[in-house]
Amino acid sequence: MGNAASCQEGDWEELPAGPIFRSVKELDVDELNALLKDPKWQARINDKDGDQVGALHILGINFTNSTYSKAEAIVQAFMKAGGDINLRNAHEETPLIVACCWGNYSVSRALVEAGCSVDAADWNGDTALNSAKRALEEKTYLPKDFLPKESCQKNLDLIQEALKKDRDTNVDAKRAEDMRLLGNQFYASKDFEKAAELYTNSLELYEDYRTYGNRAAAYIKIAWYRLFHNISGYKRHFQSAYDDSIKATGMEKTYEKGYFRGAKAMMGYRNFTQAKMRVKQGLKHCPESKVLQELLQQLNSFGVPDRIVNHLSENHRKVLHKLENGWVGEERCPWCELIVLEHPIPEHCPFCACDTGAEIDQAALVQLCMKDVLDIYTEL
Repeated sequence: MGNAASCQEGDWEELPAGPIFRSVKELDVDELNALLKDPKWQARINDKDGDQVGALHILGINFTNSTYSKAEAIVQAFMKAGGDINLRNAHEETPLIVACCWGNYSVSRALVEAGCSVDAADWNGDTALNSAKRALEEKTYLPKDFLPKESCQKNLDLIQEALKKDRDTNVDAKRAEDMRLLGNQFYASKDFEKAAELYTNSLELYEDYRTYGNRAAAYIKIAWYRLFHNISGYKRHFQSAYDDSIKATGMEKTYEKGYFRGAKAMMGYRNFTQAKMRVKQGLKHCPESKVLQELLQQLNSFGVPDRIVNHLSENHRKVLHKLENGWVGEERCPWCELIVLEHPIPEHCPFCACDTGAEIDQAALVQLCMKDVLDIYTEL
């Protein structure tokens, strides 16, 4: 969770749903049930605080005094009042993901047994399973030895078992898979818009890294079509493809195609430094990947640097502020093609970080971007 400390603020009374937050934080089941008898408080059941965190996210953090009986009673009270036990915070984390991150087995068990979504992914593609594994391995932002090992192991066992059971019995998962396969048929027939629509519908039923990867491929095809035909929105589709690739590899770290498609999306966007970083990320998890090795060699041959732009830097913010106020630069960056350079020309582009003085074979660079555009790692 982004900044867990800020989610434990004690002044809940300042919030419209303050009493609900306070009763959950204090694990006061009687107070919560009393509040939720009143329609006024029932209407506030899904409220979020200033950090876009819901009360059940707070429950996931608060493992100090939580017991299964209290956690179960609070989760059941929320459901009875119409609460969403899969409510997303600002990072798209569900209460289950947060509970696993914090090693809170009592809350995880209560949520799973209440039927929460076990496979849901946050904005980085991280799931409850990923969070449970990292917590057990102490690969979180929390202090070493902070999380109870036994509880973390129980969380991991719980999530793995729930996922197995979910995939065996979940009707939505089976429908989602049928929809994904139908999307593949439309993709193969080059109806990429329909394929993307079916992948989206599939993901609404059940989140699967393969479906995110498939949709990324479809978005790339759509983006290139729009670019070829001078239709607006192509950059948005390249960005969406990249975002889907992040989700896919967040859920499955060794998903080679996810890294490849993310890199190709950024190349279409003409963000070559981001594309190179995506390839290098992929090679950390897929060191034997021939397709990623080849793409890295190609990017290196053009002199794409390893650095990326610091979007918090004074220089970047100054240029961005000028652009927002209608300014147009004097020169176009030969890499990202944005008109953001002014005399004297800076050594590096403030937007893509590439060397502005490099001699670039634009035809060869475009050819590299378009390579495999008709068959972008097509084996879905």
